[in-house]
Amino acid sequence: DVYKRQDQDRSKWDREMIRVAEHWLRRSAMGDTISRFHLEAGIVCLHCSADSFEATNWNAIVGHYDILMNQFPSPMYLLNRGIAKGRLGNEQKTKEAIAELQSLESDPNLERYPLLWCSLADLHLQAGDQNSATKHLRHARALTHTDHDRSLIDKKLSDIQRNFDDPNQQPNAL
Repeated sequence: DVYKRQDQDRSKWDREMIRVAEHWLRRSAMGDTISRFHLEAGIVCLHCSADSFEATNWNAIVGHYDILMNQFPSPMYLLNRGIAKGRLGNEQKTKEAIAELQSLESDPNLERYPLLWCSLADLHLQAGDQNSATKHLRHARALTHTDHDRSLIDKKLSDIQRNFDDPNQQPNAL
């Protein structure tokens, strides 16, 4: 089964393997050059070293993506930076993340990528816009090719509908 990062039981992660990876990342960064691979590994390291999803250092992850975007512009880096920016818990950063991801809606590399639309839905939910979230999730569902992904999207749509019925209910993040 595939589990969303925020739903994973980190107590089952191999902490020794993570320490080994951190050691080799630090060792590889001792040179004069920092490559995209160092930055990408650094992002993974930040995810893996956090005790919980909520304790993830999202500011550092956004910083890594800022450097990647500056040196190696890519719509995928922009998407991932927007997702990370949305995790900062700041209304202004959420609005910025929405604008960044909306700029990707017509990108030929991502316009048919369901994660773009699911991420936009998640950000719109954070901003309190359930109508836009629902629209983006329906679009993502139409692009999805797996039963598992459709099931996740259907659950999210159901959560949003329940939230319409009970405004005190908070839907789970994507």
